[in-house]
Amino acid sequence: VIITEERREGAYSGIAVLANLISPAFAILIISASHLLTGYQTHEEGVSIIQTPEAKFGIRLHFALIPLIICLIAILLFMKMYKLTPTIAEDNRKKLVDLGF
Repeated sequence: VIITEERREGAYSGIAVLANLISPAFAILIISASHLLTGYQTHEEGVSIIQTPEAKFGIRLHFALIPLIICLIAILLFMKMYKLTPTIAEDNRKKLVDLGF
């Protein structure tokens, strides 16, 4: 709003919906690749399987390490793209008041 003086909530909402629709596909891809690379074994009805240490590591990988890496990348990108200091925040607040928001 501050740069273009236009409201674009619909565009932002559309991007958020698209991200929410695509993210499960990425999760399935990451989990499948992790299981294939680490030798995860599926069980049959009534048969107990003991997973290898590599398979257990793969499970930990896609539940903890991969999401951590993705979050860190997102944080670093956000910090690089959006330099927000108290001075800039105050200037933005004043511009929003001037625009009637």
